[in-house]
Amino acid sequence: GIHKKHFGFDLNPAYQATSNDTVLPRPEFSVNARIYTAFKLFRGKLYTQWGLQSRWFSSFNAPYYRPEMGQWIMRNNTFESYAPITAFINAKVKNFNFGFSFLHLQQGLMGEAYYSSPAYPMMPRILRFNIRWDLGN
Repeated sequence: GIHKKHFGFDLNPAYQATSNDTVLPRPEFSVNARIYTAFKLFRGKLYTQWGLQSRWFSSFNAPYYRPEMGQWIMRNNTFESYAPITAFINAKVKNFNFGFSFLHLQQGLMGEAYYSSPAYPMMPRILRFNIRWDLGN
């Protein structure tokens, strides 16, 4: 990744291989990415970070979970990933952190069929408020 005073970019690609794709199917490639800008406000007392993050993986022959049977089965069904985009704003004052995350920013722009795995839809677009307070010095 690239991390400068006011800018950052992380790109984490991964390649995965398996000797038996029927027993352990997995995407061959995956990527996690994050781009952000960071700066201080109020005479350096408030550290802020604004950015976008996403993840993607290549198509693969995914198993399907049958809860009534309690097992995974193969269906020769190719599963494709749509990269959900999350916008975020984080801030920090001393040991108190807070921020907002807007998950799945592009939902509805390319249809409504967003799945994290076969038959399991992704979480819908949502705005989250995050708080973390470190009580130790």
